[in-house]
Amino acid sequence: MGFLAAALDIDMAIHPTLLETCWTALAAYIWETEPSTSSLYSREVVELFMRLGRGYNMTVQDRYPEQYTCNWDVCQRTHPQPQYLSLRQPIHCTRYTKEYGPVPTKVYWARCEGCKSKYYPDYIVHPNTKHRVYHARVPPEIRVTERICVESALCDLWTANMHCAWVSATNNCKIYNSLFPNVDRDDRAWVAFPVPTLESSIVWGGFFMLALLREHDEHGLCMVMEDEGSFNDRLDELLEWRNKQMIGTGQEEWSHYCDLCSERTRGEDGSYKYMRVVVTDGVTLGRPCCDAHNCHNRLQNTKERWCEECKKKGLDKKCVVVQCTRLREEKHQTCAEKEHRDLEHAGKAEHTAFFQLKQRLLRHGIGHVDEDTSDVGPNSLVDGQAQDFVANSQEETIRSRQAQGPSKSETGNAAPRARFGRRRTHNEQLVVPTCGVIAARATFNGAESLTGTRQFLKGVYPTEASLPDVIFYDNACSLKRHLRAQDDHHFDKCIMPVDVFHMKTKHKPGDPICETICNPVYYPQLYDARTETWKYNSSAAEMTNAWFGEFQSIAREMRKERYDFFLDEMIKQHNRLTVKQLEVRKKHPGRLPRHEL
Repeated sequence: MGFLAAALDIDMAIHPTLLETCWTALAAYIWETEPSTSSLYSREVVELFMRLGRGYNMTVQDRYPEQYTCNWDVCQRTHPQPQYLSLRQPIHCTRYTKEYGPVPTKVYWARCEGCKSKYYPDYIVHPNTKHRVYHARVPPEIRVTERICVESALCDLWTANMHCAWVSATNNCKIYNSLFPNVDRDDRAWVAFPVPTLESSIVWGGFFMLALLREHDEHGLCMVMEDEGSFNDRLDELLEWRNKQMIGTGQEEWSHYCDLCSERTRGEDGSYKYMRVVVTDGVTLGRPCCDAHNCHNRLQNTKERWCEECKKKGLDKKCVVVQCTRLREEKHQTCAEKEHRDLEHAGKAEHTAFFQLKQRLLRHGIGHVDEDTSDVGPNSLVDGQAQDFVANSQEETIRSRQAQGPSKSETGNAAPRARFGRRRTHNEQLVVPTCGVIAARATFNGAESLTGTRQFLKGVYPTEASLPDVIFYDNACSLKRHLRAQDDHHFDKCIMPVDVFHMKTKHKPGDPICETICNPVYYPQLYDARTETWKYNSSAAEMTNAWFGEFQSIAREMRKERYDFFLDEMIKQHNRLTVKQLEVRKKHPGRLPRHEL
């Protein structure tokens, strides 16, 4: 009553029964009305709760468990009578909303006195399993940490920003904090609540949790998560589960077809058949990976160079010069051999500010540096050198130096090559139907090799029925030779031409395979002979790569689990948007039944 009187500016001394009269008139309507979500609140109401609520122990919207009695089947078998839940002390949280900025909120939990299960608004923790069992739906808000909640609508906005405009988590934070800059951290409403400044870890937590909850909801599953331990470790387990589902045939548009990437024909039995056309190509993003070539083991953290397995083999103690088997010396990355040590010194020198700026002069034909340095402080170059060297120490650098001497030695004049810093994965290989949908993705660690491409395509299309009729590939002629050499007949019924762009610009005339069976003109079903135009856009992958490659700055420092999950989620969002656009354009998008493939 006190809060209502203060909010409505009613003097109870003058009108002692006014609130009771109003409640009597409106009580039935209020109790029958569904609870409102925050999106239905007006800004004035939110500001009212922020200003007056603390004095009456109230926040904008408190959250409670959905159940009144324990619904765990084990408890119900043990206790014939319903076990009512007892409400516990609330957890004071900061809730980040899309419309009103950060607001204080209280999250209540309850416990079953019979089985000791804990009930929270979004999940249940059973005592014997120590697992959180989330409800089979996407909640209106997500608890990212013990005292941080994020509105699901806000997480959707962050996801859309990343997908459509490549906005990083850091920049999402800057945008949000600039939109709501007037949060007074000394305000009485925020006493006992976390400081309401959005950080990138909260953005990533909301992004990953919402995507996981939605993935489970779409498959009719309840998400189960460890209740104890580091949040990052518990989250990584779930991310790895989803990543495994996405391998090969996991994308929901894997069996996509539409008028832009397929041609429908009616068979003799009256059924429809689709000639599907896809393009495969690689795009460079690169995340940190083990320095051993083609090692797929995960790193403990992204600053490491070697996985634990390779460390056990002592590879981290070796000289960084390629093919050198000697041990590196203490405080150095190379062994004691002079030529190898010179590479290390040259690498350090070349990444100082002085060297880089001098090279700029040389590019303009100025071969000397002016002796007059009176305007430069005595420590300027030293500071620049130290800063640049530290910045370079974590990056992958391969250096080589030509062997000196007037004549060739017995071992040849091959320049020694060294790898300083971290290795990164080589590329992301995509399969793109010619409409722009992405059917599959995989990370190639060492190179876009023919063997890797063959294994990737066989993983994406494991059966003859699942194979598209046409696969454009920029190196199709070499892949054809490789398949013949391996006696691999998996793709015998599949046309494999070089895409039109690379056929014109990258393939020299004279190769019989390239100019015949890998030439797109060889196949009349790929073009309109009357107008001499192509039916399918074989550059779809190149166009998709331009969008996909922009995620490099966001994903390049991610751990393997988060890197794979993030890229797969961006592809999923991209596909859904592309399919909607195809529907608007009346291109009749659809999916072939998986059980038939």
